[in-house]
Amino acid sequence: MGRNRFLNAVICVIILTFIITLVSGCSNNEAEESKSGPNNSGTTNSEKSCIMLGGSGSHLSIIGELSNAFMEQNPAIRLEITEHLGSAGGINSVNQGLIDIGLVSREFLPEEQTLGLEYIPYAKVLIGFAVNNNVKIENLTEDQLLGIYTAKITNWKEVGGPDHEIIVLTRELTESSRIVWDRCLNGFKNAGNLPGAILIRTDQTMNEAITSIPYSIGWTDMGGLTLEYPELSMLKINGVSPEYEMVLNGKYPYAKELALVTKGKPAGDALKFIDFIRSSEGTRILTAKGYLAAGQD
Repeated sequence: MGRNRFLNAVICVIILTFIITLVSGCSNNEAEESKSGPNNSGTTNSEKSCIMLGGSGSHLSIIGELSNAFMEQNPAIRLEITEHLGSAGGINSVNQGLIDIGLVSREFLPEEQTLGLEYIPYAKVLIGFAVNNNVKIENLTEDQLLGIYTAKITNWKEVGGPDHEIIVLTRELTESSRIVWDRCLNGFKNAGNLPGAILIRTDQTMNEAITSIPYSIGWTDMGGLTLEYPELSMLKINGVSPEYEMVLNGKYPYAKELALVTKGKPAGDALKFIDFIRSSEGTRILTAKGYLAAGQD
């Protein structure tokens, strides 16, 4: 019990440190920019408002794209995004009034449903497994994936790959994509985490690890690969390609919902940004970058 309290306290300190840095960044930027006078749009930088966002790493690449496009159209509004809070950290920070918009990749837990927060889906993103480029396979069955993640299959040659030990990369059991695997991959929920696997903490680090560690396998999402790691590709599962058409017809059920969270109904500049994401321009950006915009399913 004492260890859990200590870990919770450490997590709170880490989240608070991120938020303080973010708020300080907003304030410092406004102070510095106010000295420089009007910007190219004719708006003085000191007049800019600041929207703070944070949460799940699954959002970071696409929210960055959407934010840049929004700020080009709305030069009087600046968006600041903090990293590595996770879905739970994003929810907690919105609830405490530390940020304006939380970024979540899972539904509310029972204890979060009573906080008076708004859950606003804006996209779905495909998830899948990827391997280091030296493995040279394109398909795994669900049984083979379960075998790899339970150490029943330990060499790539057992699934048509090279004669080499499989380097397994995994995430914490509460990670949003892991929740999808537990729900959709038969037997995965009972597998736990393989003791010899390498535990990865963020989406970005997972993509870096798959790219750089020979003979490795891990899971990722289509958006992150499209935006940051085009050299990687996701495997077929049971011979089915990771494509949105296959999600829509039910043949590839491995996708997760991305949502925004606000304290009560969104208003003001936060609402303006959310409306932009759900506009035709937001939909165009999402589609071009490998996401399925809300309402397209």
